[in-house]
Amino acid sequence: MPERGVGRTPESGTARAAARSAVRAVALARSRRGAPLFLRLLAPTIPRMSDLLMQRTGWRCDLTMNRPDRLNAVTEEMYEGLVKELAAASDDPTVRVVVLRGAGRAFCVGADLKDHGVAERSEDDKRRYAQFGQDAAAAIMDCSKPVVAAVHGHAIGAEDSGFIGLVGWFQRD
Repeated sequence: MPERGVGRTPESGTARAAARSAVRAVALARSRRGAPLFLRLLAPTIPRMSDLLMQRTGWRCDLTMNRPDRLNAVTEEMYEGLVKELAAASDDPTVRVVVLRGAGRAFCVGADLKDHGVAERSEDDKRRYAQFGQDAAAAIMDCSKPVVAAVHGHAIGAEDSGFIGLVGWFQRD
């Protein structure tokens, strides 16, 4: 039976600990909640995937909500991206349909309430967030191309935003 710790050097354990620490620092900096000042300053330099991915395949434009770790809970940035990408798809004569989907195990669980709880929001902030949701719903309804929702897993909170008018196809896992 090999001795415990054989084949391990102190450096390998230190490297693993440093890697785990770096991963925690990146996650903390990405969330920016409770992060030390130096991490908040570093956060903009850390590469981050977009919350909304766009892919064009032939005549189809796929818009994927890309926050699987938060079950695609919607943020202001996601609303802004959705409005921008829907306008671009609407203006593109080669696009014939837009497919809206969620990454991971859920389509979308609605607003990111954890993000809302970070700081007290003023009435203006609340109104602005509601306006982002209304703008996204209007962009879906006003899109000159059909917008189809590829719904799987959870699909929560859309009835108040006007998303209920989406044509949906439901996927079973």
